[in-house]
Amino acid sequence: VSNVTGPMKLFKEKTKNTSASIWQMPHSRSQVTIEATTLDDFLDAYPEYAESISLIKMDIEGAEGLALQGMIRTLERNRSVAITSEIHGVGLEACGTPVGEYIRRWQELGFTVEEISEEEKEIRPVDVESFSRLYTADQHTYTNILCRRAGVE
Repeated sequence: VSNVTGPMKLFKEKTKNTSASIWQMPHSRSQVTIEATTLDDFLDAYPEYAESISLIKMDIEGAEGLALQGMIRTLERNRSVAITSEIHGVGLEACGTPVGEYIRRWQELGFTVEEISEEEKEIRPVDVESFSRLYTADQHTYTNILCRRAGVE
C-alpha cells in the first residue's frame, strides 16, 4: 500500500528474505516490480467494506507516510478508525517523510498521536519535537504510535 496505484520497485533483504521495502536498504539483495495500490483505490473496488474500517495497522518499512497520502478518503469515511503505525526514522526519511512531518500530518487530520511504549507497557502522548529527535535517520531505533480521534477507544 502506498501513495500511488501502479508498478513500484520493492527491494528484498539479503539474508533472511523476511523484510522488503520500497527504499533500497543497506542489506537489500534484489528487487522485484510489484503492483502497488492506495488504500483508497483498493477500497473503491470493495465498496461494501469502504465505510466499515475500524483499525488500520501499518508496518511497511518506512512507506507509512506514503500510505497515509493514499488513504485520505478512507479516513474521511471512517471517522472512528484507529491507526497503529511503526515509526522508524531511517525508513520514513528514506521514503521522503521525516518523523516530525509524519506526526504533524496525523495531527492536521484531527488525530491524537500517542506512543505505544513496549518497554513501559503504556500508551503516552507524543511531543513532536522530542519524538522527532529520538527517531531520526541517524538513530536506528523504532517504536509504534496509536492515532485516534477524540472519543475513539
